[in-house]
Amino acid sequence: MRGIAILFPLLALAIPSFSTMAAPTPAGDISITKNGKKGTHDCKGGTATISGNANTMTFKNCKKVMVAGNKNKITLEACSAVEVAGNKNTAKAGQVKSISAMGNDNSVTYKIGPKKEKPSISNLGSRNKIRPE
Repeated sequence: MRGIAILFPLLALAIPSFSTMAAPTPAGDISITKNGKKGTHDCKGGTATISGNANTMTFKNCKKVMVAGNKNKITLEACSAVEVAGNKNTAKAGQVKSISAMGNDNSVTYKIGPKKEKPSISNLGSRNKIRPE
């Protein structure tokens, strides 16, 4: 009986709990939830999500940028995708592969690359302006 009492604590140490087995979040992912902030962020290949309002932010090295807040001013270097779901946001992008605007009264500008490739554009909102710089 004494051997069993010693064995159970050892098994507890050997079996990881479910909380330690959760998938890690990519180190470069950034989430901005505050309002009225200014700053520059490096996504390091991850995704930036802006759900706060009235922020002025610059993002570098992002795979994807999602803007869900309102009245944000976003500048970003080249990235794969820009999604704007909030209202009255301004996004100034470098070269981008796809742009999606689901909110209203947003302005998104982008740069056309040396091969003159335009991004795929989805505009499901109202009064959004999506155009090359």
